[in-house]
Amino acid sequence: GHEDRFSIYIHASEQKPKHQSSLFVDREIRSEK
Repeated sequence: GHEDRFSIYIHASEQKPKHQSSLFVDREIRSEK
């Protein structure tokens, strides 16, 4: 139930490292200028 959903959420977060996300956001911001 809830425990499985929580572990799936954690697993999805691990698949997207924060440093990759910030790098992608930085690229998006630069492309808008």
